[in-house]
Amino acid sequence: MKKPTVYLDTNVISLLHYDGRDLNALSKRMATRDWWESESRHFDLWSSFVTENELADGVYRHQQPSLRFIRRLKYKPVVAESRRLALAFMDAGVIPPNKLGDALQLALACVHSLDYLLTWNYSHLANLVTQERGATIVSKWGFRMPLLVSPDSIPRANLGQPIRRPKHD
Repeated sequence: MKKPTVYLDTNVISLLHYDGRDLNALSKRMATRDWWESESRHFDLWSSFVTENELADGVYRHQQPSLRFIRRLKYKPVVAESRRLALAFMDAGVIPPNKLGDALQLALACVHSLDYLLTWNYSHLANLVTQERGATIVSKWGFRMPLLVSPDSIPRANLGQPIRRPKHD
C-alpha cells in the first residue's frame, strides 16, 4: 500500500538540528525529533530545491548538517504551474507577497498532489484560514490542497490515528 506523502518545510529541517536556548524553539525541536523518530517512516517524504535554497541562505549554526539532511530526501521539481500557483496565492492574500518561498512550497505540495505540508509556520501556512482560502484557489486550478500541519498536529500512526487521506478530500 502506498504511503501518504509529506512535503517538509524549511523550518522542520532546521529545527531537527536546533541547539539554541530559546524554549519555544527547543520545544518544537523535541516535537520534530519525536515525529521524525516515531512517525516519519509511515510517510513518503519530499522536499525541493526551494527548501534547500532557503537552508543555504545566510550563515547559521548547524547549517551544514541541515543541508546534508535535506539533500538525502527526494525532491519535487519546481514546474511552471507551481510558480503560477504561488503567485496566485500571493495575489489573493493567502500568503504574504514577501514570502515567495512559502508560497512556492505550498504550490509544490498542491501541484504534486501531496497529502500533507509539514511546517511550524502557523502565521501563514499551518492555520485554518490558509487551509480554507488556499483550498478555494487550488480547487479552481484543479488541484487538491494538502493538509497544513505541524509535527504536533499531523495524524500519528503510533496512536492508531488514520494517516491516509480520503480520495474525495
